[in-house]
Amino acid sequence: EEQELLRKQKEELEKQRKEEEKRLAESFRKHLKGDNNA
Repeated sequence: EEQELLRKQKEELEKQRKEEEKRLAESFRKHLKGDNNA
């Protein structure tokens, strides 16, 4: 029971981390594009 809960929490954190990385990568790309256009 306890293990299951921990596993779910870990998966959730993992998912959030991936989402965050994706967002950062996208804003970074946009930032680079913006600089190139300037």
